[in-house]
Amino acid sequence: MTRLERLQDALINKATGFYTAVSEDLPLLEIEYSSHYANLGRVIYTIRNYDTVGGLIHGLYDGQFSELGIADDEDVDGILINSFKLIY
Repeated sequence: MTRLERLQDALINKATGFYTAVSEDLPLLEIEYSSHYANLGRVIYTIRNYDTVGGLIHGLYDGQFSELGIADDEDVDGILINSFKLIY
C-alpha cells in the first residue's frame, strides 16, 4: 500500500465515521439520508481523486476537509502521524 493510499484510507475512515455519527441526529426520512450519504460519496470521490500524497496533504492544510472536523494544523498533523506511523 502506498503512502497516498494509506492517507486516503485514513481520511475515508474518518469521513465514514463522521457521517455515521451525524446520521444519528437526522430525521428518519429517505430524502435526508439520501442527501446526507450523497455528500459522503462526494467527499470520498474528492479524496480518491488526489493523485499525489503531497497534493492531498496540501488540501488538508488548506482546509479542504474542514467539514470532517479537520479544523487546524494540529488536526492535520494528528491524521498524518496516525496514517504514516505504521509505515516505518
